[in-house]
Amino acid sequence: MAISAALGAPAQSGKLPTAIVPFGKYKGQPIEALAQDVAYLDWLTAQDWFRSRYQNLYTIIINNFQAPSETPEHNLMQAKFLDEDYRFKFIYFSMLHKEQLWDELIDLEVEASGFDVRLTYSERRLKPRSHKPGLHDDRIIATFVECKPMLGDDYPAVLRQIVSSIAYQRWRSENYGWGENKGADWDIDGMRFILFIRQYSGSINRAQLIEFFSKASIQIIFESELDQFELERLVSETP
Repeated sequence: MAISAALGAPAQSGKLPTAIVPFGKYKGQPIEALAQDVAYLDWLTAQDWFRSRYQNLYTIIINNFQAPSETPEHNLMQAKFLDEDYRFKFIYFSMLHKEQLWDELIDLEVEASGFDVRLTYSERRLKPRSHKPGLHDDRIIATFVECKPMLGDDYPAVLRQIVSSIAYQRWRSENYGWGENKGADWDIDGMRFILFIRQYSGSINRAQLIEFFSKASIQIIFESELDQFELERLVSETP
């Protein structure tokens, strides 16, 4: 079936048109019916035939069933992460215990699981109840970043978008494996979520906004604060 045949009425008020699933266990249902079936979404979005034949449906899914927010300002924020030094500065700034960031190499994936950016890095911690040199746990952490050039009183909708994402649902279920490679050596050991904001104009103040998102374990970083941060490069030493 052609993609056009799977679409309903034209979009109104900036919303996506209603898309109907033309195959499988959800055939004949709106695409939003898939939102809570994380296992099926994980399998479906990994299929080459789905990505190639149903690009429109695939785009809706990876945007967390929301209309894409790809303005020039948004794209410029996202493009900054192409710079390796910027990625390191972003992760370093975001960490409470900065000494745990062991490697300066921050891997990048864009448009990952509905987020603008996925950053994957290594952190090193002393093993519990051990202060002996060399006894460390190395952990691979994936950080998912949503870029917002402007955020106002639509912040509750942004929160709902993040918590309904595939990645967030995996985090809640502690399912850190990915697709067919689950259990492979590169599987991640932890996940973080960050909302990256350029301008904020909502009715609650910044401190309240930060607290609001922290209840869902989502960190907020303001671009202006990151820009003012003076970075001291990390020097890794093998124990």
